[in-house]
Parts: sequence; structure tokens; C-alpha cells
Amino acid sequence: MAAGDVRVSSDLHDVNVTGYDLYIYVYDGITLVGPKTLTVIFPSLNSAPVIINLPLMSDVIVSENAPLGSSVFQVSYTDRNIGDSHVITASFTPTSGSSLFSMNTSSGLISTSPTGNINYETLSVTSYLIHVMVYDGIAYTTSSLTVTIADVNEAPSFSKNLYYANGDEGSAGTSFGTPSFDVNDPDALSTHTYSIGCPEFDIEKNTGELILAVEYDLDKSTNPSNVTCVVTVSDGDLIGTATVAITINDVNDNAPFFGLPSYTFYVSRTSAHGTQLGSISATDRDAGEYGGITYALDQAVLGSEYFSVDSTGGVYVKQSLDSFSAGQALSLTATVTDTGELTDSVAITIVIIETTTVAIPTTTDRHIRFLEDPRNVAWLSASCAVFGGLGLFIIYLVARYGSIAQLKKWCRRSRPSKTVPRDSQTFRDVERKNSTKRWRGNDRKYRSLHEQPWTTSIQMN
Repeated sequence: MAAGDVRVSSDLHDVNVTGYDLYIYVYDGITLVGPKTLTVIFPSLNSAPVIINLPLMSDVIVSENAPLGSSVFQVSYTDRNIGDSHVITASFTPTSGSSLFSMNTSSGLISTSPTGNINYETLSVTSYLIHVMVYDGIAYTTSSLTVTIADVNEAPSFSKNLYYANGDEGSAGTSFGTPSFDVNDPDALSTHTYSIGCPEFDIEKNTGELILAVEYDLDKSTNPSNVTCVVTVSDGDLIGTATVAITINDVNDNAPFFGLPSYTFYVSRTSAHGTQLGSISATDRDAGEYGGITYALDQAVLGSEYFSVDSTGGVYVKQSLDSFSAGQALSLTATVTDTGELTDSVAITIVIIETTTVAIPTTTDRHIRFLEDPRNVAWLSASCAVFGGLGLFIIYLVARYGSIAQLKKWCRRSRPSKTVPRDSQTFRDVERKNSTKRWRGNDRKYRSLHEQPWTTSIQMN
């Protein structure tokens, strides 16, 4: 090129650089001069974009149930051709990842799907390979990243807001059954425990069985028949709640009882029909439907119904009593029955008297008086007979012996005696005493005494 022209020697369509530096020399056959540098730039030549933040050293972690449209990864790139427009696209392996993630083709932002949450428990795979391509209209570049879905604990929940249970009042530990608790938990392998927020009840933590925590008696006015409790289910970390409405049933757990061990009434054999003898009284500690009581009299041993009892316990003459004798004691049985068929009974003694002067006992329960008990009357009568006979015997003895002094002397003579020798000191003492008495007595008794044999009897006490 004698003229020094610089010309293109090949097709520039395949050139992917933007310029060259040319080193030019001049040589006249003897001397070489140079080089001089000539830079040749191709201003219209395209340069492919470059992704600058891929690949990554580790996976990108995305939690299940992440909010819709949550940012996952921002693709960054560069391009020497400042004026180029770029399109960023993504493809997924497996292809199901396209339903979980989306790519903003303008900004290069990878996000979770804007239309559906990620559910770890329904995924067939949990890691996805995302292939990224940046294209400037002429050239493109590619890279990739891996996104892994992380399982997140999700709260259990009851399928219904309100459940029902019922059982009978009773002692602590009484079962109220297991309500049909339906617990939903997306985490299939989770285990659940139950708790309850009522002081009256416990709940079996594994089965949900409701149990009375304390003795519960509806007969106490402070205990309601309906209780509402909050039941909680927990997976160990998260909880769900529901309400259980519990109905406590009243049961006939108290038998009626009489206030006294027995009753005794007095009535004249001439008393008219409807005459009140007195009242019996029983109590039933049950409240509500089982607290009602009725009275009845068992008079089978009498052969007929001579007496009646009303709803308040009043005992009345039902028919004539003139077939009975004064002083006769009639025995019958009173029974009280509650509305639940529990009963108690008590013995009643009715004493027939001749007159009507005996006051009718008050209807208020009281302790029986001494003479109102026929047993006391019986032994008291026997005692009076014994002591009366003893008194008559004493009167007879006094009449026979003339005076109490003679009776006493007779009693002394009736005691066992012991013969004392004449030469003993005891004999001399007694003889001296008897001599003194003889001087004070009459002559007949004195002579009679000395005509006795020369022995004497000493009464030994």
C-alpha cells in the first residue's frame, strides 16, 4: 500500500470487539521507522450483556406461605452497549416451578407467584433450578440459580367454633365423654395436645376427654347447670381454639331422711275422723326435680287404714278407733319417697288413751320425752311394782314385831352366832355388859337370863 491506505481485509459481521489498535511502520528499503499506533473503533458493533451476580454459592431459601409476590432474587447484568434494550426471561426445572415463581422481564426480579401460596406439604419436589437469560436483541447471556422451599410450622385449627358435651353431676374424675373435636393441621406429622380454660373441668391432653376436676353438686345454688369453656389445641408451638358448651345433668344423689329415729303420738279412742295426732318430717337435700317428697303409712299389721298422712307430714285419724283399748300401743311404719324413688322409713307408735286431754305434739321435730317411749313406761312400771312389794313386806314385818326396834333385834338374832368359852376375855367382857343391862331391866328378864346354861353367844360383826 504505497499510498498508506488502511483497508478492511475481512467481513466485520463476525467481529465481536468494538475496536483494534493498529501499529504502523514506514520502511524505505533501508530504514524502518515506527511504529505509530492507529486505533480503529467500530461504533455500531454490538456487545453481549453480562450477568454479574450469578451463579451463586448456595441455594436461595423461600419459606412456604410466603406472601404473594414476595421478592426472591434480583438478576443484575451489564452491557457495553449503553443504549441497548434488554429482556430477561426465566425457565424452570422442573417446569412446575413456573406456577410458584414469576420473572419480571424488564427489571429481572424473580418473585413468588402473585396468585397462589406455596404449600410445602403438597409439593412433589422442594428445589427448583431457574435458568436466567438476558437478551439485548442481538446477543444474550445465561446463568442459573437454585431455589429451595422451606417447610414452616403452621397452626392447628378446629373445624368448628362450637362443640357440645354433657354429663351427670358427681365427684371429681367423672367423665363427660369426648366431644367430636375435628383438628386441621397442614403439617401432617404434627402431634397435638389439648387444654381447657375452666376450673370445673380437666381435659385428657391426648384424647380430648372431658373430666370433672372437682366434685360438682347441682344441689348447691352456686353451681350452674351449663358451663362454657375454651378448649385449646397445640402442636407444641402454635395453637388453635374453640368453645365447648357443657351441660351438667341433675341426678337423684340424695335419699330423703326423717329428722327423728321414731315418733310417738297419743290419741283418744273416741277421736273423730280428721283429728290430727301430730306431724312427721323428712328432708331431701336434692334441689330441683328430685327434691319433692311424699309420705305414706304402712298399717298392714293393723288390718285396716286407721290413720292417714298428708303431703306436709301431718298424721290424722282416718276411721273410728273404738275397737282399740285404752293403753294399747299401735305400731306402724311411715315411709318418705322422693321423685327419684329413693326412700326412708321410720317407726311410729300410737298410744290409745281414754280421754283427749293429752296435748297433740307440735309438728316441729323435737326429742322424744321420757314417758312418750313405751319402753320407758314398761320398765318404770315394773320397777314401781318391785318397790311397792318391798314396801308391803316391810310394813308386814313392822306389824308383826310391834316396832322398828323389835324388828332390828329380830334381825340381829337371825345372824349366825359363835359360842365363846367362859374363861376367855371376850366372855368376861360380854358378861359384864349383860350384867349392867340386867340391872336396868325388870326382874323377870333378870331371872330368866340367869336360868340359861352357863354359855353365851357373842354376835360377831
